[in-house]
Amino acid sequence: MFYFFYWYLSYKELGILRNDLADKVVRIHILANSNSKEDQDLKIYVKDKLIFYLSSRIDYSKGKTYVLKQISLQTPQIEKYLQQQINQRGYNYNVKVAIQRNLFPNRIYDGFLFPSGVYDAVKVFIGEGSGSNWWCVIFPPLCIVDEAKLELPEKAKKELKEITYKKRVYNCHELQQR
Repeated sequence: MFYFFYWYLSYKELGILRNDLADKVVRIHILANSNSKEDQDLKIYVKDKLIFYLSSRIDYSKGKTYVLKQISLQTPQIEKYLQQQINQRGYNYNVKVAIQRNLFPNRIYDGFLFPSGVYDAVKVFIGEGSGSNWWCVIFPPLCIVDEAKLELPEKAKKELKEITYKKRVYNCHELQQR
């Protein structure tokens, strides 16, 4: 599927898209303790709790820099909150939250292509952090999707369109029409 979209983008256009998005988005990357079913289920539980915590305490309308700063300032509280959630589930794993720049693979969110590249990320390590991972985009808030329809909220779509259209970058639906 990704190859189809890349066929329509020149190397230059893909580079512009990657650089523009990397400057404007923040991803979440959660690493489970292990690949056991229990640890993978816990990872999804932690993801849900983290998204709830951030969405109720961060004003996403103030931009990427503000979001990263607020998460950085709240890291001890986030770790404490997630630690409590993990302990309530009967696990004694430590949790560590860090803001890093990491390489991510290709991803399509509701028709928008995010090429592989280095992005700012909020990383959550559960226990050893050696299990399979889960990730999405937290700014703009693309992690908060309509689970029943698997669609982005209209506000997130609008923000993403503003990011991508300013530099003549195409979303996947437009690419199919080219």
